[in-house]
Amino acid sequence: MNYKVLYLINGLGLGNFSRSLPILEGLKRYNYQVDIGCSKRIQELFKKHDNSYCFHEIIQHEIKSSSINQRIKTIIYNYKKIRQVISDYDYNLIITDSIYECYLITKKIPIVSINHIPYCFREITIKNLLNSSINSTFLEILDFFIAKTLPSLTLASFFGEPKPHNSRNVKYINPIIRKDFFLTSDFHNKKKFKVVFMPSGGNYEYTLKAEKLLQRYFYNNSLVIGGSNKLEGLVYLEANANNYRYLLNSERIISNTGIMSTTELLFLGKPFLAIPLPGHLEQQINSNFLKKVDYGVICSYDDIETGFEKFIKISKKENQRKLQFNGAEQAISEIIKILKKYDLHR
Repeated sequence: MNYKVLYLINGLGLGNFSRSLPILEGLKRYNYQVDIGCSKRIQELFKKHDNSYCFHEIIQHEIKSSSINQRIKTIIYNYKKIRQVISDYDYNLIITDSIYECYLITKKIPIVSINHIPYCFREITIKNLLNSSINSTFLEILDFFIAKTLPSLTLASFFGEPKPHNSRNVKYINPIIRKDFFLTSDFHNKKKFKVVFMPSGGNYEYTLKAEKLLQRYFYNNSLVIGGSNKLEGLVYLEANANNYRYLLNSERIISNTGIMSTTELLFLGKPFLAIPLPGHLEQQINSNFLKKVDYGVICSYDDIETGFEKFIKISKKENQRKLQFNGAEQAISEIIKILKKYDLHR
């Protein structure tokens, strides 16, 4: 019997896409048929990496408004699409990275959720809440209670020590890293940049300010992935470029503090400037972790010039915290246990 898995990938950017890659590759080793449900944008990312999967354009995430009304419409749309796909293809397992709609479908199919929500909730402080938007805080709390109750199993990426105790259906795993980052050769012929900058969040003023600073300090030596200002002396790549080659080759990195960005920055051990997106509780928590281990330079949008001055002065150093980056293998092992539990594994 060829067991069929539906992997639902939320979001639009490299973070959710990157986290899925080592899980998908691991499941292939067991000859599972894995199909992917995602937005059109995520499909475009896969086409540049691995186009061998069957794709379902399920997730409607390209929305212009974040109003309650629009969110409800989006949930209804996603619910109908997911329900139809599951009905048509008879999947044995659903894997998701926090798409609520799949939990409404059925209790007959086991669901594994892979995200960092329980970790974020565990690290909430009054200061974090004050620096986050009401919308972000509400969603993190909602995600936490969903993760604790609805999936068959939630696998939560976790940076710190000691690890929390696993609960009934929540297991904490090490950070997940793309296997591409373990490559150490075949990059000598790629152009090396002093700095790679990955802007995000759609804040034009912040992006422009950062790019002008790059232009001032690293003229003809900076790569911007996803920027649209096209300043003289900077090299630009489209936002969905497969960025790991450039990150490996760069001397320094500027990024936000999303879960994947933070993981990869820590793994690479390069000097970096981290700029958390305002109002995002997760990014505030990850920034606090970086400050705790005294790694990199963290600054706000408003303080980017001061942050940049510190950033250009720091020298390359090894990670001060010896993290284990085998979360993908842990996740695959737990997924197989779920299949055995439901008597679906060969």
